Amino acid sequence: MDLRRVSGVDRMCFGIQLFGGRIQWLLVGLTVMIWLPSIPVPVASGAEPALFPQRPPLRRPVSMLDLARFAEAWHTRTADSPYPELDLNRDGIIDTLDLSIYLSLATTPETWPSDVNRDLRSNWLDLVLFTEGWNLRTTSPFNDPRDLNHDTAIDANDLLLFQQDWRAIVPTPTPVPVPGKLGDTIIVPLPNLPPGARPLEMVLLKAGSFTMGSPANDPDRDSDELPQHTVTLTYDFYIGKYEITQAQWEAVMGSNPSTFPGRPDNPVDQLSYRDGLEFIRRLNQKYLGKFRHPTEAEWEYACRAGTTTRFYWGNDTREIDAHAWYQGNTTSTMPVGSLAPNAWGLHDMAGNVFEWCSDWMGPYPAAAQTNPVGPPSGFYRILRGGSWFHEAKLCRSASRFAVSGDVRFRYYGLRLVRTFP
Repeated sequence: MDLRRVSGVDRMCFGIQLFGGRIQWLLVGLTVMIWLPSIPVPVASGAEPALFPQRPPLRRPVSMLDLARFAEAWHTRTADSPYPELDLNRDGIIDTLDLSIYLSLATTPETWPSDVNRDLRSNWLDLVLFTEGWNLRTTSPFNDPRDLNHDTAIDANDLLLFQQDWRAIVPTPTPVPVPGKLGDTIIVPLPNLPPGARPLEMVLLKAGSFTMGSPANDPDRDSDELPQHTVTLTYDFYIGKYEITQAQWEAVMGSNPSTFPGRPDNPVDQLSYRDGLEFIRRLNQKYLGKFRHPTEAEWEYACRAGTTTRFYWGNDTREIDAHAWYQGNTTSTMPVGSLAPNAWGLHDMAGNVFEWCSDWMGPYPAAAQTNPVGPPSGFYRILRGGSWFHEAKLCRSASRFAVSGDVRFRYYGLRLVRTFP
């Protein structure tokens, strides 16, 4: 007989069932889940086949503030909830399923598509759950974790993605110098891009160092922008000259999720971090080179373009109208590239839509860093650049914003980086 330790989610369910599932006992159940010592439980003998790579260890503790928000929003409809972002499975109500997803996301750096039940492992149980949904039609492209390609049907196409996710993760090769000079551009051909639409153009940035974060005397700074520290990037990379547009997204994905559709050269919006991962996966299937989200350090390096001021055009907020779309000059997204670029030729690094970065949110170190990629785990993903919906201070080069990587809003978009092995 083997012994297995009870998981955090198991202890949570035990706590909730023990106290009748009443809301006043919800936090008691969560307390049992977090602090109760693990209890050995007998299970059937026989080791599970080691077919899948193991998950990273649990690292980030559950936030009691988040749990208090769950308690306040418990069993409310998303539209009426003070915290609609807690409806993680997007079924219209905040309940136990959302809490279970949160607990999984809060304690692991990633959830893989093949981890259907979000227990931090890809195993036979996930396969059983997947096959139980075979040929099932879903009511929404994103409300069933087994609908991996988000086409509202669980079928052979999803099975192919499910199988691919079982493979071991191959480390990204260390980038090497790219021939060319700062500002050189390339155009990535997109076969389905309509005539006249703006192409996917990328600008070469060379290796270098910069000061990341805000100075202590910036009146608009937030505490998470401190301390300032030196960052060195030892490799060259390409970054999008513009944010990904609606036309470019539709050419790759075949659909347009934007709040303001029918504007091919406007940035695509309503994107989660994971939506961006799927776009990148499809793009990497078509072309050589490694497309990905920028790291937060790469993003700020590109945004600053050699400057040390609050904005990439200087310190004067009154000059923003020439450089950024924000709440003071628009009520929607606007065509990319219609305002002045920064010194390295990049447009809309401030305003229009927030841009996802690959880093988890975390405090800055005081020491200098080389090629930083952020904390190894977390719950919130970084967004940078401000948006058409927000105030001017979020367009500062050092401003940071972070939400769950599953959340979509009408001001979340995407800009890509391309590196070379």
